[in-house]
Amino acid sequence: MKSIVQVAALFTLLFIAPGGCRPETGDAYLDDADYADETNSQPDPEPSESSEILTRPLALRVHVGDTVILPCNVSNSENVVISWYKDGDVIYFGDYSYTAEPHRIKLEGNGSLVVNDFKQSDESDNYKCTITGTNQEISHSVRIYVPPATPTTAATHTGKLIVKPGEYTVVQRPNTNVTLSCFADWEPKPKLITWSFQGKRLTSDEFPQDGSNYTVRNVAMETIGLYQCLAGNKVGKINVLIKHAPRIDVEHKRIHAAVGTESEIKCTVHAYPMAEVVWIRNGMKITNGKNKSRIPISALEANYTLAISRTMEDDFGNYTCRATNKMGTANATVELTGTPAEAKFSGLDSAPDKVTPILKWIVNSHAPILEYELNYRQRGEDTWKTVIPKVTEAAAGTPYILEYPLEGVEQGSYETVLYARNQYGWSPRDSKIHEFWSDYYQSQDLPASGESVSGGETASHQFLVFSRLLILAASLHVYTTYL
Repeated sequence: MKSIVQVAALFTLLFIAPGGCRPETGDAYLDDADYADETNSQPDPEPSESSEILTRPLALRVHVGDTVILPCNVSNSENVVISWYKDGDVIYFGDYSYTAEPHRIKLEGNGSLVVNDFKQSDESDNYKCTITGTNQEISHSVRIYVPPATPTTAATHTGKLIVKPGEYTVVQRPNTNVTLSCFADWEPKPKLITWSFQGKRLTSDEFPQDGSNYTVRNVAMETIGLYQCLAGNKVGKINVLIKHAPRIDVEHKRIHAAVGTESEIKCTVHAYPMAEVVWIRNGMKITNGKNKSRIPISALEANYTLAISRTMEDDFGNYTCRATNKMGTANATVELTGTPAEAKFSGLDSAPDKVTPILKWIVNSHAPILEYELNYRQRGEDTWKTVIPKVTEAAAGTPYILEYPLEGVEQGSYETVLYARNQYGWSPRDSKIHEFWSDYYQSQDLPASGESVSGGETASHQFLVFSRLLILAASLHVYTTYL
């Protein structure tokens, strides 16, 4: 009987000794204060990378006609919507343009705002770039340079720049040369005259010392347009023209409109001689009930607008801008539709469980959205997986915001695209496919594929348990054999 008690005591000591059967780190039962330090020493899941404006504010002084680039460098810009404002008025919201001159004021892929052929009306101390939905913003100031009032520059206010061959010069044949001249009719003569083409400054080793002449060599379609000479604060203009068939640009190939409001369909026509422009729908020239306006930009181009004063559902469809001169004809088609616009991927977040990625979207739709279709796949796969997110209400005239938790995805690179449907149909099926990275394993604080599951402390603990089980087995053997 005494031997049995001794064996029982040995068995008890083996499993109540410190470290004997301690639960592993992360176990649900690990709430003992003795293990708090070990628990807190575990690395937290890596936070998702945030976006930040890296550019510093600029105060620029420019000349009339310059091309001005306003930078807005944003880290992880693919996850956010970048917006530009001038004096509080929106210019760009993401890729959507709200300027009346999108051909001149453009948004580059790196977030920079480019203003071509800078004008007096473009001056502002408040060109603001923001990350939508955050308080991050940066402001630039752009002012036109005015030389200090000296006797020399004061004389420029009464003189003129004389340009030759004239404000317009037509090159009869391609691949020939034309020399442009610019002279100041005041004294003393300016020491330097500079030239620009379509708002970009020109440099050449062939300039005379005062820069009064510039030769355009081998005139072609790429070199026709507006040339400007600048002396002091005076600007001279020469349009170099060549006869050519029309070319047509459209700002948007698809316009999303609301029933009951005014819609405008626009095209820009480049041609010389100036082209005759008509709008066509269903093979018929549009004449009655529509307002066609023409706004000349230069001798080479003009904006044409087809205005529909009160858009009805029957007005939805394809409209063709057709331009004709004696050199040829060109066509460009614009779709007017009531369907939702292309969904904009606005970022990635994580659910409270720190495991499930949440995809964030912005969708513009004039009519209520009835249905979503969210497709995703791991990069390299051919087959899409489809889920149907729930539609939430949005206030009239505001974008729809969708945040969808994508459950069960593993770590890796994914592709995704969202479609939305209202009463007029689905958003464009040629919508952009976006990429995102899921940190599924990392968020759970689990090792990536190929890494060891146990650290040095876990291996030591396993060895201790194995050793004590071996001692217990030996003790039982002695008991059963000799007692």
